[in-house]
Amino acid sequence: MPAWRDYQEAAAAYYRDLGLTAETDVEIDGARGRHKVDVAVRGHRAAVEFLWIVECKYWNRAVPKEVVATLSTIIQDVGADRGIILSRNGFQSGAPMLAQKSNITLTSLEDLRTETEKEYVEYQCTLLTKRCDAIKDAVHSRGTTLKRGNAMSTTYPAGLRALNFIGRAAMLEAAVEFALKGRWPIRVIVVTDDIESRVRAENFSDLLAAVDEGLTRIEDELAVVLASIDARR
Repeated sequence: MPAWRDYQEAAAAYYRDLGLTAETDVEIDGARGRHKVDVAVRGHRAAVEFLWIVECKYWNRAVPKEVVATLSTIIQDVGADRGIILSRNGFQSGAPMLAQKSNITLTSLEDLRTETEKEYVEYQCTLLTKRCDAIKDAVHSRGTTLKRGNAMSTTYPAGLRALNFIGRAAMLEAAVEFALKGRWPIRVIVVTDDIESRVRAENFSDLLAAVDEGLTRIEDELAVVLASIDARR
């Protein structure tokens, strides 16, 4: 894959990592014609859908203001909310001023990642937390709660070590909560076959990899156990 294509696909992938929808090489109908754009990004804010048109310039030279003018015409024609140009080698003089007057953001993929790091971390933590909750919900859904006198007790099918699965997910969820609070380094505790391992995460990338691995192991093990339980019914 050529480098310019990698740059384009990486940009789309990062917008998806922010919780948005991103498609590459999209053709969009406008009032005056049809336009092919590098990346079309869609999402919702305050229950209203928005559209951003992203142009990716993996050039060996700075982007001239003519590119800004062209993108301005496109976003007006298709009714996009914003245009974004990601440039590998910056922008020529005149481009920034024209962009400000045209509702266009000029940046690079690297700067975009830096400027949206908090949003990226928050969204990824939300996804991890949802996976933890899904594990706990799957276990709880197999339990039967009975009232014994004044107390309530829950029983689970044979072979389902409920506290084991719930406890392992809870430990990973705690690591995610520490990440949201910026409490580095974070020790991520992963338990497999009753063997506990600890990963020292110095940054969010380390934590994301460790928690994802831990959750994947739990999800796979739980799927096997639940399938076995269902087969016995």
